[in-house]
Amino acid sequence: MLVLSGILVMVIGLMLRFNALLVVVAAGFVTG
Repeated sequence: MLVLSGILVMVIGLMLRFNALLVVVAAGFVTG
C-alpha cells in the first residue's frame, strides 16, 4: 500500500514536471 502511494506520487510529480515543460515550450514559441 505504501509503495503504491509512493509510485502514485512519483507519477503525479512527473506529469506536473512534464506539464510545466510544455507550458515553457509553448511560451517560447508564442514569444518567438
